[in-house]
Amino acid sequence: MKTSKALFTVLLLCLPLLASAREPKIYRAPLEGTVVIDTDGSVMDVTFETSLGDNFDAALTQKISRWVLQPVLSDGKPAVAVAYVSLWLQADLSSQEVRIENFRLREPPSGKRSKTDPNRPAPVYPRESSVRRFGAEIVLNVRIDENGVVKETSSESGWLTGPRTSTSERKRHFGIFVKAAESAVKKWSFPELAAEGHEVLQLPVYFVLRASGAWRPAYRVDVEPAPWVIAHQGQPIAKLDNDGELESERFRLVSGFDR
Repeated sequence: MKTSKALFTVLLLCLPLLASAREPKIYRAPLEGTVVIDTDGSVMDVTFETSLGDNFDAALTQKISRWVLQPVLSDGKPAVAVAYVSLWLQADLSSQEVRIENFRLREPPSGKRSKTDPNRPAPVYPRESSVRRFGAEIVLNVRIDENGVVKETSSESGWLTGPRTSTSERKRHFGIFVKAAESAVKKWSFPELAAEGHEVLQLPVYFVLRASGAWRPAYRVDVEPAPWVIAHQGQPIAKLDNDGELESERFRLVSGFDR
């Protein structure tokens, strides 16, 4: 995804401690909000659910405001529309850039999914990792049968966030998060996607300690893909958001992401 040195400069003004940080070299922060799209596809307004600092929010809002989307149609005519945006920001102290990753646009959520929803129970935050103040960004490959029942899951490489620790401890805690994610997702079902002919899905699962601050030290953890994932490479994969829903086809970015 696109990197920005200008955003990094503003970030240092908001978080001067990053300028003197030696380890780690990567910090990551999740961000969610809404964008209002005008009839010509331009962005009219941007609202974030959390703040990353007034100056940084303003700089990022200005950047997003330059994006152009495909006009949203209502009854065949362009109409003003509201889209829900979620993304991850990565600050790289080595290259002095901020990277926008995992950018998704979808319909505004109608409400938070219940943790007791029998169809899609939320993952349980591992207690040990919570006490140690660790978080994780995981992407699961999910294989379903013709009825939408989950048959297999396999994690991609991902990120462990939190305090500095050894490589072996990073892998161990990342594995704990993967097991927690898989334990929940194996209880999910995707009958609608199965009916549309989907066999393999890709689902992000995030474990975020909100009380730890938005920007968190992050460490990449590499994972070997399962044989069935390798065998499926080059074939269609349905990419979902972290609620298990397909991205909306109404919202498509045309230009401006690299401005």
